[in-house]
Amino acid sequence: MKYIADFKVYYKDSLLEIVDVKGRPISQDFSMQRKLLEKAIGQEVAVMEYSHGEWRENAEIVL
Repeated sequence: MKYIADFKVYYKDSLLEIVDVKGRPISQDFSMQRKLLEKAIGQEVAVMEYSHGEWRENAEIVL
């Protein structure tokens, strides 16, 4: 199983943030793929969702 996040954001202070943008419907295997990626890279993946005219970050998307 292969998972590639949408963006890598590099900040001036050397912080790296991995960002994935999700709409609906979300695939059934997304949660598992996200957890595998987080384990492989050793950090949390930020998940952004556009809903009701605004962007929001989701700690966990429930299917």
